[in-house]
Amino acid sequence: MTAALVGVASPPRMIGPREWPASWGPAPRWATPRNPELKTYGPVAARYCKAITGHDPHPHQRYTWDVSLEVRADGQGWEHPEVLKTIQRQSGKSFEQAPLTGQRAAMAPDSSIFITAQSGDKAVSRWAVASRTICRAQPEVRMLVSTAHERTLWPNGSSFRPFAPKEGALDGETPALAQVDELWAFDAMQQDLMEQSFAPAIFMNPWGQLIKTSTAGTERSGWLNADRERGRAVVESGAPSSFAYFEWGIPEG
Repeated sequence: MTAALVGVASPPRMIGPREWPASWGPAPRWATPRNPELKTYGPVAARYCKAITGHDPHPHQRYTWDVSLEVRADGQGWEHPEVLKTIQRQSGKSFEQAPLTGQRAAMAPDSSIFITAQSGDKAVSRWAVASRTICRAQPEVRMLVSTAHERTLWPNGSSFRPFAPKEGALDGETPALAQVDELWAFDAMQQDLMEQSFAPAIFMNPWGQLIKTSTAGTERSGWLNADRERGRAVVESGAPSSFAYFEWGIPEG
């Protein structure tokens, strides 16, 4: 069963520090604005977050979910199939993975959800943390641990699996959601290999989505640096885009 679409309480338009309520904490430097004319699954993710963790999402998490999970005006897919959020460490970045995974698994039967990070071991670690959070609150969800075959299974046929960041990792799959954590760890060559591996399968599905998260990187962070420049340009242009971008951080100066 598809989760119900509902409205949100977030400000209808927000793009910079002047519009960000002080009570929400530090404002983003760049952020895709919420389109109040579009429905969103953001509130569904927020309710699921409270159900499995006992905590409401932080304002910055709720805002990015409200925007990231906007549905196209024709109701036939995500408004933003690609999302990048960069934020400081210890800001709850990894905390977001379980609610987003659970929301997507419950949204439609047989949904395939994946997660990766800078290595196969890190990917398994991220998968395990999110899966344990979900399974503690939902005993009907099963977490199966087997080397190179780890997976979490829902009664409706949805699954959640880690994958190593290498070429061909998701060949033959049709992901409803692929999460890439710690984007800073990938250089430009790895970006090409990863995008060739799973981006076509995601973006051919109108309900497929690629969500990337990261802390600040270095000059060797080819994928993050390229996406950061692209995201800033998209936000500054003010034009509608399939790429939703959010950045918190201290100015370079």
